Amino acid sequence: MSFTINPYAFGRPISYQGDYTIVTVASTTSGSGITVTTPSNTTNGDVLVCFCMVDTDGRTWTDDGSWTTNATLQQSTPGGTALTMYTFYKILSSSPSASYDFSVNISSRSAKLIMARIQSAATYDTASEVITSGTTADIPTFTVGTNGCVLVAYAGNEIIGTSTVTGPTNYTEIIQESSNSCTLAAFYRNNFSGATGTLTGTFSSSQNNSVGVGLSFT
Repeated sequence: MSFTINPYAFGRPISYQGDYTIVTVASTTSGSGITVTTPSNTTNGDVLVCFCMVDTDGRTWTDDGSWTTNATLQQSTPGGTALTMYTFYKILSSSPSASYDFSVNISSRSAKLIMARIQSAATYDTASEVITSGTTADIPTFTVGTNGCVLVAYAGNEIIGTSTVTGPTNYTEIIQESSNSCTLAAFYRNNFSGATGTLTGTFSSSQNNSVGVGLSFT
């Protein structure tokens, strides 16, 4: 006698599914909405994560009131460049909107937003973050629950030029975008449990300011 286990019998597996959208705004308008299209195939029970950066510090990103702010990271260099990065997440208890609006209280600056979808009725697990500069951003280790999905993102800026980012070992790139002297990149790892170890994002050139955040859902 043999048995076949249906992997969906106890709910869909928790995983990043390769669905994302990205918005790059070369010049923001203070307080006005920056619209991000909801990733394809998003449905009730999924999780959406949005990484938002702008190339100046001391700024506030605002959502429509339905998201949870996970991390607020700000870094500044006197007389140089600076950046602000927020991380939001939303566990969907109903059908998603076709798009969502975010805004930041600064005009005439570059902004970037990445929204990624995690499949399953997941719950927020834990997170870790770093504020630094130079060529690497080391997110301190954090412990993930059983078979979690981990997302990490790195943001940086320079006075002249742009960089690319290499993600941590065993992490797969979601998307990265570099323009206007700013870089925002996101990576993921599925079905992970336990301590992550230090999660290093490596920039191709030295950053005046850089930040990193990692968060998991189980």
